Amino acid sequence: MRDKLVTVRGSKLYLSKLIVLSIWTIGSLGVTIWLAIQPWNPIALFTGMLFLVTCIGWYSILTDKDGKEHDKAIADFSKAIELDPADAKAYRNRGLAYYYKREYDKAMADFNKAIDLNPEYAEGYYNRGTAYGAKGEYDKAIADFNKVIDLDPEYALAYGTRGLAYYYKGEYDKAIADYNKVGLYAECARAYRTRGFAYTKLGEKEKAISDFEKCIELSENPALTQEVQEMLDKLRA
Repeated sequence: MRDKLVTVRGSKLYLSKLIVLSIWTIGSLGVTIWLAIQPWNPIALFTGMLFLVTCIGWYSILTDKDGKEHDKAIADFSKAIELDPADAKAYRNRGLAYYYKREYDKAMADFNKAIDLNPEYAEGYYNRGTAYGAKGEYDKAIADFNKVIDLDPEYALAYGTRGLAYYYKGEYDKAIADYNKVGLYAECARAYRTRGFAYTKLGEKEKAISDFEKCIELSENPALTQEVQEMLDKLRA
């Protein structure tokens, strides 16, 4: 469930890594200039330290291959929280590191704290929703995704993951409606897979075949491709 609810992590991992590196480069230059102008300015020193530990934490998550780097990321984000206990983003970031370790209760606690600090924090609700989904608590997940959409009607991932939660609840019409609203965000292969399965459940064979074909076209995951190809073969038989 974890991998299915966070379908974009693998497909956007490399892009996210480049973004973090870009932010690191630009931000480091800005902080360096600030410190050069005002070397003993406490705000500049604090900002530079917070920026440093946050970037290190995110880079640890994005370059992690065996799970060990998540612990380093948690330590870095914990340091950021020590520097600024009111930083909702630091709690959310640490929550993501716990989430990727499948420590959902710890992740949930951090997401809750982020939301307490910033009740309008769409990303906090979204991440808590994915954690609920990973635990099989689909109604709570849907409630959080609803909140995200209330805060930001253009938050495409919220529609996609809410659609997936509806699918696992057996509410296939609602699942399809959500995927249709966002045009299957980011040309995601798994999104086409899920909508295809929903169409299959509703007996809409041709629409299911079309989605499965698109999924295979986009997929870079051999296991996903094989799964969908097998379903496609059954529908065509």
